[in-house]
Amino acid sequence: MAATYAASVLFSMTMLTFFPHLYQMGYELFEALSYSGVDGWGVRFCQLDNNRFPKKEFVSVRNSSNILVTVLSTTVLAACGGGSDSNGGGSTPEPLYGIGGTVTGLVNSGLALENNGGDNLQVAGVSFEFDTKLADGESYSVSFASHPDQQLCELANASGSVAGADVDDIDVQCRSWGTEALIENTSEHARFPQIALDGNGNATAVWQQSDGTYENIYANRYTPATGWGSAELVENGSSGHAYWPQIAVDSAGNAIAVWYQDDGTNYNLYANRYTASSGSWGTEELLESSNAGDVVYPSIAFDSNDNAIVVWQQSDGTYESIYANRYTPATGWGTAELIESGNNGNATQPKIVFDSADNAIAIWNQGNGSDDIFINRYTAGAGWGTEEVIAIGSFGNAVSPQIAIDSNGNAIAVWLEQDGTKVSLYANRYTASTDVWGGEELIEDSDDGHAYSPQVVIDSNDNGIVVWHQSDSGNTNSVYAKRYTPGAGWGAEELIESSISDDAEYPKIVIDGDDNVIAVWHQDNHLYANRYAADTGSWGAEALIGGGNFSVNGPQIAVGGDGNAITVWYQYDGTHLSIYANHFK
Repeated sequence: MAATYAASVLFSMTMLTFFPHLYQMGYELFEALSYSGVDGWGVRFCQLDNNRFPKKEFVSVRNSSNILVTVLSTTVLAACGGGSDSNGGGSTPEPLYGIGGTVTGLVNSGLALENNGGDNLQVAGVSFEFDTKLADGESYSVSFASHPDQQLCELANASGSVAGADVDDIDVQCRSWGTEALIENTSEHARFPQIALDGNGNATAVWQQSDGTYENIYANRYTPATGWGSAELVENGSSGHAYWPQIAVDSAGNAIAVWYQDDGTNYNLYANRYTASSGSWGTEELLESSNAGDVVYPSIAFDSNDNAIVVWQQSDGTYESIYANRYTPATGWGTAELIESGNNGNATQPKIVFDSADNAIAIWNQGNGSDDIFINRYTAGAGWGTEEVIAIGSFGNAVSPQIAIDSNGNAIAVWLEQDGTKVSLYANRYTASTDVWGGEELIEDSDDGHAYSPQVVIDSNDNGIVVWHQSDSGNTNSVYAKRYTPGAGWGAEELIESSISDDAEYPKIVIDGDDNVIAVWHQDNHLYANRYAADTGSWGAEALIGGGNFSVNGPQIAVGGDGNAITVWYQYDGTHLSIYANHFK
């Protein structure tokens, strides 16, 4: 594409005079050109071809009353750099250079780039070049104006300075959802999958599956080089039914799975560890020895030094209580520890998260008559503190707590609470520097139906995003998102899917290292996803990523250090429930 440059012009009765030759704000200004008989002003356009040589000159001339007098269109004149004339010396235009690069993985429309905050370029192929070229030494900075539909892209080599040649090494790599894959092949029901990814994109999925006699815990491994392996039993399969597996992975790719299992009298808590260096699972291990009551709902997380803490709910004979056990690579598992006083009523549904300093927060709901939201903090090197109530169920139960924590230890907790009319979504924020929770806050705006299944993440700038599903006036469930910004608080809720008739329910959410967010949910007999791009601050359009003619349930999602994500779910195939996965890469 030829470039066009404009130059302001001053002239009097007998002489059309251009400003001195210079480069300013993207325009070439050239030397004098005579034009007789007009007293006024004008603008000259000098068009260059793709090789930066002058091609044609246009002069728009207006008189002092701003009335167009004439437009001159000539072949190259001396002042446009193409030779000389009798009224002024020639000037060769300064060479300009293209800014561009390549695109990998683009499958959908909507990708747009901009350079230096402008020069918007729609990209549809495997390469690109901006329309505006730059001079030697000028800076460029390429960013996204928009990501393609249902994709997320990354930029490499996106900024620098022109060094006497075209810039052609800007790299755009785009991720998209693949095709669903069955990751186990038995004829018995499989359900309740969980998944974790390490920094290299290796994944471990675990789930509960029948062998015809017992419910057992199985696992499968994914590596970027070889894909999914074969399903593998990770407990002995003969000690009674095993339920509710959870999984976490450390910085070296080692994984720990936890679950509860029936011994004929009680449900007990077990764990097994996968060692990345040997590529094998160890032997299951009992993590608590109480016979007072059943274990349910374990939750596990790793810190930055590969230590893990698991928390769970267990009866002490009077109340449901919250316990914890800690794993270290040097010594293995410790002993079970009660992390709440046990005299505030039944405590249920614990969750745990770590910050980058290896401090943790556990959260649960607890009460006797109506439930409140409690937390306890684990401080690295010191252990557990004392439980603290962060929300009081004023009208009814406060339940289903979730929590996210950032690298600085700031946290956002969300939960559901009866507000006297319906179940609504509430939040509270913890500031690590002051060690203070800010106070509970209603964060959804609908007066229609109940809110369900909140999930929350925090990015590297302390911004939070929460997703949930909520029924409308017609009792159709939809998936919403809302964003928290420090200093501004919670923004407006946003519908992130477009169905008007099918229930969209039970969203899950993850955040990658670039602060992009991916949400998945099930809707009718299908699985959908949507992504939030941090650099554009916007959600895209939802993508259909799985499902078919039968029910889809229990989606879970995890993201690796490479930015790729995997979602797993269970799905009926007409005969039995099976475990499926899809990859965003």
